[in-house]
Amino acid sequence: MVTQSMDCGRCWKYGNCAEDVYFRVFDKTSGKNVFFGAGRKYIPDSAYITSAKNNLYSMQAWGYTNDSLMHVYDLTSSDTFFLKYQGQKDTLAFVYRYEKQDCCELYYRVKSLKYNGNPAVNRNGVWECTK
Repeated sequence: MVTQSMDCGRCWKYGNCAEDVYFRVFDKTSGKNVFFGAGRKYIPDSAYITSAKNNLYSMQAWGYTNDSLMHVYDLTSSDTFFLKYQGQKDTLAFVYRYEKQDCCELYYRVKSLKYNGNPAVNRNGVWECTK
């Protein structure tokens, strides 16, 4: 049973919740961020996330100097998502570890991430993906 708490935020509303996921996408040849900074290939405003079940998810992106993060949240309905942008479609495959917490019946913590089949590396809470 989930008990209401002022600290539960959106988890109280949904019962289940997931950690927020932050990631960057780098070009495997140049090593540059493909969405942000000098030499970017794609426009971040064109990006959005859908699940394998075709649900639309919110994508938030914000910048730091020449290095920005993609941020997605509430990814609890599927383990496969698609990042769509400018005619491209990339696959994000998550493996979750499920935990019980005070605010959530199930808390989805990302154990691993594959971007287009390639393992992403988690560096200090940010998944680094190559394309």
